Amino acid sequence: MIRCYLDDQPVQSPSGLDGLTFKKSRHRSFWGWTYRQLGYVDGQGGALTFRETATVDYLKSCYKKAGVQTQTSFRVVDDSQGTLYDGWINYAQRSAGPDFFSVSLRDDAVLTGLESGAVTQQSILPTEQLILSARQLDGAANLTLSADFATVTR
Repeated sequence: MIRCYLDDQPVQSPSGLDGLTFKKSRHRSFWGWTYRQLGYVDGQGGALTFRETATVDYLKSCYKKAGVQTQTSFRVVDDSQGTLYDGWINYAQRSAGPDFFSVSLRDDAVLTGLESGAVTQQSILPTEQLILSARQLDGAANLTLSADFATVTR
């Protein structure tokens, strides 16, 4: 059975959940899987639509307090597989009516901050040179680095 949670409170599954696709992509600088645990919804304008009255009221009150900066977690849990998705409501892409609240999903703010901080580049100027001798192209290459050059110091 699949269950949904908003800020760790159980809610009825939103419509569009059956079209929720999980996407993980490698971070372009770190090449790890820590970045972009995105969930996106095919069809229905790319949004999850909550229709339960208490949930709609909760989302509206959260949005009223802090606007698009609101932090509301959204988690999808399967009894047999554990947590399927753990992300955040994206209030910047929302629509609301008297009886519904539609939103898209976004990454955790910590991961987004990691990504924005990753654009800072550090340059390291070499102080040593080493020459690698040529090898024949038809044989195996086994290049070794002496211990003197294997340590980077400031």
